[in-house]
Amino acid sequence: MSPEKREKLKIMIEAIKEAIVREEESALFYLNKSKAEHFEELNSLFKSLANLELEHKKDLERLLIEYESQLNSHEKE
Repeated sequence: MSPEKREKLKIMIEAIKEAIVREEESALFYLNKSKAEHFEELNSLFKSLANLELEHKKDLERLLIEYESQLNSHEKE
């Protein structure tokens, strides 16, 4: 793997790590909002949004594992 490709992978990995943190923070925000509202419909909406954020976080974590694996396998070469 070229040094440029390795550097791109490292940058992508860092960007994904940051995105994972933001997704988690967003999910926590929505979960907290769902507990604070007095309307059941709004609570349900916030819980749904939190679940979407957590699903997106899982997708990002899978992508992170894939990129880290690529980087590790090429660094061993």
